[in-house]
Parts: sequence; C-alpha cells; structure tokens
Amino acid sequence: MCGICGTVGFGSDDLIRRMAAMLAHRGPDDDGFFDGVRPPVHLANRRLTIIDLARGRQPLANEDGSVVAVQNGEIYNFHELRRELEGRGHVFCTQSDTEVIPHLYEDYGVDFARHLDGMFALAVWDARARRLVLVRDHMGIKPLYLWESPQGLAFASEVKAFLPLDGFVPRIRLDALHFLLNIRFIPGDQSLFDGVRKLPPGGRLVWTEGVVRQDRYWVLDVEPDAALRRPEDCVAETRTLLERAVKKQLVSDVPLGLYLSGGIDSSALVAIAARCRPGRVQTFTLGFGEPTDELEDARLVAEAFGTDHHEETISFDALSLFPTVTWHVEEPKENAIQLYVLAREARKHVKVALSGLGGDELFGGYRIFDFLRPVVPLHRLVGREANRAIVWPIRKVLALMAGSLGSMRLDLFRRGLDYALSAGVPERAYLLLRNMWEHDRRLSAAIYTPAAAARIEAGVEAFFTPMFDARPRDFRESVLRAEVAYKMVDDFLMNEDRTSMANGLEVRVPVLDKDLVEFAFSIPAAVKLSRGLKTVLKEAMRPILPPRTLAKPKWGFTFDSFQQFRKDLLPVARRELTREFVDRQGLFNFGFLDAIMRAPPQRSMRWHYFLLWLILGVKVWEELFLRGKRPEAVYDVAG
Repeated sequence: MCGICGTVGFGSDDLIRRMAAMLAHRGPDDDGFFDGVRPPVHLANRRLTIIDLARGRQPLANEDGSVVAVQNGEIYNFHELRRELEGRGHVFCTQSDTEVIPHLYEDYGVDFARHLDGMFALAVWDARARRLVLVRDHMGIKPLYLWESPQGLAFASEVKAFLPLDGFVPRIRLDALHFLLNIRFIPGDQSLFDGVRKLPPGGRLVWTEGVVRQDRYWVLDVEPDAALRRPEDCVAETRTLLERAVKKQLVSDVPLGLYLSGGIDSSALVAIAARCRPGRVQTFTLGFGEPTDELEDARLVAEAFGTDHHEETISFDALSLFPTVTWHVEEPKENAIQLYVLAREARKHVKVALSGLGGDELFGGYRIFDFLRPVVPLHRLVGREANRAIVWPIRKVLALMAGSLGSMRLDLFRRGLDYALSAGVPERAYLLLRNMWEHDRRLSAAIYTPAAAARIEAGVEAFFTPMFDARPRDFRESVLRAEVAYKMVDDFLMNEDRTSMANGLEVRVPVLDKDLVEFAFSIPAAVKLSRGLKTVLKEAMRPILPPRTLAKPKWGFTFDSFQQFRKDLLPVARRELTREFVDRQGLFNFGFLDAIMRAPPQRSMRWHYFLLWLILGVKVWEELFLRGKRPEAVYDVAG
C-alpha cells in the first residue's frame, strides 16, 4: 500500500519530489524515484511497508531496467505469477508483489493487467517503446487521478499531488459539485477539481510519445443466470468464494486485524479469518456515544470467535475534524469522519485491516430495496413516455398544493409524492431514494444563484439513465449495478482509501474479490432479495454466524444529522456561512440557507441539515485548496 505519482512529457527531479511529498501520509516508511529522458518521465512512490519490508522499495524494474513500475496496492496472486514467470526465465531480486509487474509486462505488453488479482493502481514505463501505461484495479478499490496539459500527462493517487505543478490552478467544477449536493458523491470519471479526472475501475491509459489512448481491460458484463432460482442454489458457491477471498487477503508481513461492526459482512470475515489464521485475530470496533453505536453486537461476534477485541468509545466534535478529513478525502464528505477516527484507532495496533465493505452493494443490503420492492411491477407497467405525458405533469399541480418552499415541515410529503409519481422512470425512483433534488425546479432555483445555475450543464438523472435504459424485467438489477459502479466506488471506497491512508493503514476489502463479484451478479436480484435484504449472504453464513447476528437489522455507520445540527453544526454554519461570504462566493442563495438555520430543529429536516453540512463543506474545501489554508486554520469550532 502506497502513494504513487508521476509525469511524462515534462517534469524534473525537484518537481516529482515535491509531488511525492504531498503524498507522504500514504507512505510514511520510505520513498523512491525514477527519472528518465527522451521523453522526460518521472515516477515516484511513497511506501507503506507491508510485503518484503527490507527489499521491496519501489520503483522496481525488469532485469535490464528497460521496464519500470510503481504501484499502490497489493497483488494477491503474485506468488503464482512469480512461479510462472521464473519458469519462463525471469529473474527476481526481491519478494515484493510489485516486482511481478514489470516482468508480466515484458511477456504480455499492455494486456498484463488481465493477469492480476488484487487492489491496485499502477504505472509502467517502457523505455524502449517510450510508453507509459496506467492501470486501475477491476473494482476501483485504489484511486488514480489524471491531469493533462499541452506538455504531457500527470497522474497521482490523490489530487493534492498536482498542486506543485506549473499550470495547475485548483478550481471547483460546478457540474461535479451539483452531483455532490444531490447524491452526496461524484460518480464516474469527474472530480471536484476542474480539469482533473479519474481513471475508471478496470481502466487502462496508454501514453505513447504524446498520444493518449484510454480503454477498459475489464468490465462487469455478467448477466443474471436464470438457472439460479432459489437462495439455496447460490449458498455453497458464495461461501466458497468468500472464504477463498479472505484467505488470500490475510497475507501480510506486518500485524493485521479486522474492522468489526457486528453486522453480517464484517462478522462473516471475522468468522472465516478466525478459522484459517493461526492465533487470535484482532478486531476493532468504535463507538461515539450515539444511537448508531454497535458495540454490543460487535462484542457478541468477538466473543463467539475468540478474537483479541479492541473496543473504544470516543467523544469528539465531528465539525472539528471536518477540515482535516476534507483535506484527505478532497471532497467535503461528512460520512468519512467516522472512518477516519476508526482507522486512527486501529493503526495504534495494526498496519493492515480487513473491511466488510461491498456486501450491501453485491447482495442487496440497503433499506432502499424495501422501498423498491413494491414498485417493481408499477415501473414495468408504466413506461417513460407515459410518465412524461401523463404522470409527471400531475406533480406540478400537486406540488403547488403541497405548500411553499418555506414550509419545510412538508418536505417529506413532497419527497414521497415525487417518489410515487416516478413510476416508469426507474432511475428517478432510485435517485430520489439517494436524496436527488434537481428534478424540483423551484427547489433548485431556491438553492443556487441564477449565475451558478446557468453554469451547470450535467444532469444527475441523465447521467444514470443509460444504466437503466435496458429496462430489465426487475429494475433492481440496474439499481444493484449502479450501487456497485458508482456509489460504492466513488463514495464508500474513496472514503475507505483516503481515511485509512491518512493514518498509514492499509484496508483490504475481500467481499469485492473479482470472482465473488462476478458470481454475485449472476444471481438474480429477485433471489438475493427473496426473503428480505441480503438473503443469499445470510443463508451462506447461517451455519457459521450467531443467530442474533443474522437477525440484526441494517444500521449505517454514520452521523444523525438532526443531532449534529443541534450539537455544533448550527453555530458553525451561522458563523461561517454569513450573507457577506455567501453573496461573495456567488454559488448559493443566502435566503435558503438562512431559512434552514432559523427553522425550529426537527427530524423531518434531516435532508436540509445534510445539505447545510455539504455547503459548509464547500467553503472548507475552498479554504483548503483554493486559498491554501492548513486544516487547523480553516475555522475554530468553539468560535
């Protein structure tokens, strides 16, 4: 696990060192650099030592040094690949997983990534062909950002590595901000920084003497298998693949542990790890003294499998950590704060942790599926054209009857109305459950200034429509794919990577093993959800996990925005989001923000409080990246 960065077509030794310094938190143990000429190419690695601690320093090259690689991540099948490569005459100098990459490239060229199993973002420089190849793992577990200029290309694990570049001027991308405010993450290849994009999961970019070609070496193209008709048809293979994934991801030369929430995903990993790893496995659970704490559930699992359990309850002000977390995540994400604290505590004991992330996305674990189940036939019956011509126009009349924007107590009623009238447009129904509000023109006009609204070109609903256009008989198939392709990658995985690496901790996600993902998507959605949420995974783990764990309802690891508003969000927002600042910024209407802050606190306004937090976060982001403030200087929570 590391941080990588580089330039091709321009750059210098001094520049690449300054870029790498911006990623020092990702690799506090070591660094390494490569400088080439004709054309100029510069690669850097900041290393967190996990495998071959003494000799695994990157960059690593082939026998004659003509192929050089840097990597962020772990290659889980590197032992098998090494044996094959040695059998074909390749000579190795270390026991590092990264060293297989240049040799694999020698044999397979730009198709080498098809042979890798792991989580990785990596760069390979081929001096003979004057070619740079960038690759991101199949599921997008590890990030890779790109910035192009007339001189060449720069890449990095985090955008902040671009700050030392001449010509890189950080500016907010309003289309990306629009997505963030609507669904609380930025999907696809765009980023919050104008001019910076992400290499997609399974993505490959080849730079050859100034010519860029980008494609995908892997896509998730598995279709539901009609032969899998009952959960019982899928149980054995699900458990086998999960066990295989956990076993291969337990390999480490440093102390390793597991995040444990007490839910089925993390508990399944603990159960498997306890069976196949010698000694007692270490588990970590964190409480915040809030209703969402799951300490008792985690304790039950830890006791059942005899783990060395670490349980902490920490009291802290979320707003005080918000600037620090925003600096690391590079987006104002309130749902990353708790992960940051969990990683910080786990790092006191281990250097590697396994997380249960991915189970809800693969097997249908979110409560939105409870809301989607009864409307599946309705969306099948009502098409897009019927909705556009008949159903949606009714909304305009009913919305007027529902009261003005100032009547915030009616917000949930209006949202329920919009959901009911989304019949025939499944992506709208899905996005409404993910908090989208762009469809409400009056609300959009109340939030944005006219000047800001005029600059927004991308639409949230339009972005997701192609994924739902195939119109499967059960549109929950499309919802599951959207959750994996975007929500998981661009929200949860990004948060997991940034908060763990900010603390020098490597987090692995066995549930997102490629083979398990492909099998999970061969299971029809109706089977996964046939007896409630996450039916297949529960049945697969029933012989292993305690009954109480299997019966535990879904409970998110997040803040209660209503409680946070009453605690410290309101005073901080009042002090920071003044009329003077909001008018000068020119993005939002102060009257709408002021109405939220003045309204009596009520749980029905949770959506408003999340939006207020995000808009406060936009100011935090600007202070950090546009004005260069340090996180501790952005604001004082105490005032």
